Amino acid sequence: MELVPYSPSKLNEHSRLYLMTDGVKCMLVKSYHSAQAEAQKCREVSRLKHWKAAGFSVPELYEFESTTLTTPHIAIEYIESISAGELIQRVLDTGGNLSNIITPILKLNAMRQRLALKNSDPELIHPDPHPYNFLMHDEGISMVDFANPTKASSIETLIVSEVERFSLSFLRIVGSRYVDEYVGWLVAAYSDDQWVLEALASMHRKCLLVRLFKRMAHQIRGKRSYRILLNASLNGQLKLC
Repeated sequence: MELVPYSPSKLNEHSRLYLMTDGVKCMLVKSYHSAQAEAQKCREVSRLKHWKAAGFSVPELYEFESTTLTTPHIAIEYIESISAGELIQRVLDTGGNLSNIITPILKLNAMRQRLALKNSDPELIHPDPHPYNFLMHDEGISMVDFANPTKASSIETLIVSEVERFSLSFLRIVGSRYVDEYVGWLVAAYSDDQWVLEALASMHRKCLLVRLFKRMAHQIRGKRSYRILLNASLNGQLKLC
């Protein structure tokens, strides 16, 4: 079976993707190239199985051993989809409702994090939670890319960190003009998990919006933009800064 580089064939400097078919099913082969390649592979395999067993949509894992790849690798199901990151960018370019993309992801994340907390299960916290790792398709939302390590910390801390990191990733894509809308979606999705919002609000110097502002400083002009960003609130319910 021939391995064809898949676009984007290079996920980052440490992994690459290839497309392969055995005549019946289409598969993606992911190879790992870092100094911790074997550990990355093991984490990916373990989490794919764990998330699948917990009832979450992730690609099927296939038995496969390449005779051409010399690095650790796995074969997973190819899902006809578009990443949330790509879909967000398409909506920004052509117009549309971002809430229809982000709200289901936030609700899915909140439900999964609630289960992780209930079962004291850090393996259900996504190690790289950005929109490009959520695949949107007709059957729903699938999650991918589990090779990164999870930091040793309490489940509560891991959950808050995941929410913050996803939020920053999304807002870096769309820009500061969507801060108020996003904050509203966040409040609605985590209405049953108010402690998450309170934890974000209590971060002070590590505040979500302060860090966002610093990372997006080159995109923001003038004191008015700065003030709007720092004064953004969770629909008047919760100050983030």
